[in-house]
Amino acid sequence: MNPTANHDYWIFDKIRRGQEIALPNFGMETLHHVHADDVSQVFFKAITRRKAALGESFHAVGAESITLLGYAQAMYRYFGQEENIKFLPWDEWCSYTNDKEYIDHTYYHIVRSGYFSIEKGKRLLEYYPRHTLLETVEESVAYMVEQKWFEM
Repeated sequence: MNPTANHDYWIFDKIRRGQEIALPNFGMETLHHVHADDVSQVFFKAITRRKAALGESFHAVGAESITLLGYAQAMYRYFGQEENIKFLPWDEWCSYTNDKEYIDHTYYHIVRSGYFSIEKGKRLLEYYPRHTLLETVEESVAYMVEQKWFEM
């Protein structure tokens, strides 16, 4: 999931090169990334703490969320680039993006602008994510760079 709330991984390449990206609206909608290891942790702890978990539901998410803008800024810093971000009203951003699949994914992520509590998981399962949101994203982006995704 990139800072425009879809799976267009080329956004990371633009940021890596210091190029301009466009965020919808003012970039204040939120995303809530989670590391796969932490998702596994929730399931494992629900199984091993069956009595506490029965009849309950838990959010398998990280401890924090981030705005699209904050995410984009963090990625420019990660790549050692100056921020180069513009904001477009939704309709203009859709025209700019010009890809129905990416637009739909962005819409369904930002319309909810999620933040989900892990307090019940902490209390009943002793769930504590091992990875921060930015560690999760940076690990994924580092993999893309190492595997030369942007050189294809």
